[in-house]
Amino acid sequence: MQTFTLNPSGLSGWLKRGLLVLLKNNNLRTLMLFLISGFLISSISQAQTTGLKKGYSKADYIAAQQIEKEKKVVLPDVIDEKCGFIYVEEMLKQKYPNRQTTEQFEQWMQQRIATGEFDASRAITSIPVVVHVIHNGEPIGTGANISDAQILSQLVVLTDDFRRMNADAGNTPADFLPVAADGELEFCLATVTPDGTTGPTAGINRYNGGQSSYSISDLENTIKPATAWHPEYYFNIWVAPLQGGLLGYAQFPSASTLPGMPVDGGPDYTDGIVVRDFAFGTTGSASAPFDLGRTATHEAGHFFGLRHNGGDGGCGADDFVTDTPTQIGQNNNFESDCSYPDDNDCIDVPVDFPDMFMNYMDYSDDACMNLFTLGQKTRFDVVLANSPRRSYELSQVCNGVQA
Repeated sequence: MQTFTLNPSGLSGWLKRGLLVLLKNNNLRTLMLFLISGFLISSISQAQTTGLKKGYSKADYIAAQQIEKEKKVVLPDVIDEKCGFIYVEEMLKQKYPNRQTTEQFEQWMQQRIATGEFDASRAITSIPVVVHVIHNGEPIGTGANISDAQILSQLVVLTDDFRRMNADAGNTPADFLPVAADGELEFCLATVTPDGTTGPTAGINRYNGGQSSYSISDLENTIKPATAWHPEYYFNIWVAPLQGGLLGYAQFPSASTLPGMPVDGGPDYTDGIVVRDFAFGTTGSASAPFDLGRTATHEAGHFFGLRHNGGDGGCGADDFVTDTPTQIGQNNNFESDCSYPDDNDCIDVPVDFPDMFMNYMDYSDDACMNLFTLGQKTRFDVVLANSPRRSYELSQVCNGVQA
């Protein structure tokens, strides 16, 4: 007896051909049985396709990657924007149509702030970090395979900037001193890997991606799913030689608990930030004017819920933080031009301050940046208290305790 194997991917054509035959022969009873069987087969096929076990092992991430390839959205290889945040947001919206919009996220954020669903007096929060160094086989300390010292210098900058312990905090203009904030976040390098390997630099994961440079699409569709560590225990940072003028980008937080709103802000195995190799840290290959580690500070700001302080638009666009003046887009100050006041793009009330170009969420060069604000710190508080994959309250990976 000859047997036939039904290919689920061919269901659409199979159903159409069978339906036409039955309609032609006017066999209504058989038609109903045909449609029911087609529905059952289609449901089984869909379950087989989408029933991925969402675990956190490397094998699970790689399996998830195979499914993601079916939803792959290709971005331009060359992006000359310093920060790719808005491009990644658009990509995620295309891949996940039910994903929260930025408007929904702001609705969630403002509701949490208005109802006090956060802890403004929380203890200093320790953020456990894994740094994935994406290289092309170069020796450690050469090219994109940056040294341990360069990586550790970046962690110092992140803690200094988020704790307002940065040496250039004294450069904050007097106008903005009343709102300059200690974000109360500290960053530590993990001392244990997901498989239990321990050591002071266990949180540095070196990965040969086989390319000399990477686009956002390369990282999102291939590199991240193959390398990411459990995002509820590790803050994933990827360092790679990016294409074009791109310095970095981040995945915005997920929101939760708002009725009718999707929870997912993007897949867990891509959650984290990406920073260009020569804009990471303060030593080694770090290159002026991006050699003070502020690109990672900027992208970490996005990761914990901040928008660009220029609002990604004109004076009508907003970053939804009341103590940052409105401005048209982002400033691109050069090291020789960090003097305040500079541009005053928009009229603010009750006080019309000039642009806060020294805010970490602007596009100014590293030497111009020196503060987060109290309003921005409130957003950190909301995200830490409410957003999935941001509290790290169970993580002890900086203390050698395996996740």
